Amino acid sequence: MKFSQAHVQILKDRMLPLINDKVIDSYQSGKFRGAEKVKDLNKRFRWDVFYASGTRIGDGVGISSNCGIEGDYNDIHIDTALRSFIPKIERKY
Repeated sequence: MKFSQAHVQILKDRMLPLINDKVIDSYQSGKFRGAEKVKDLNKRFRWDVFYASGTRIGDGVGISSNCGIEGDYNDIHIDTALRSFIPKIERKY
């Protein structure tokens, strides 16, 4: 994984508080916008939580230090980091 442990911890600290039984149930039961079009439910869940956290990742230009992670990361790097701590969910719809 290209993400440093410190950056993964920032992601965890910002994202895990957003995940609760109600959120998990809504995704597992397909009660979210565009559910009928989703092919990879776990990837959609990971990225929706990421976007909801307000975390920004980039080179540091134009982002505040309290909500961003500086680094040369692409979507594959980010998704690998998210998979390391976001719980897997099961499609029930």
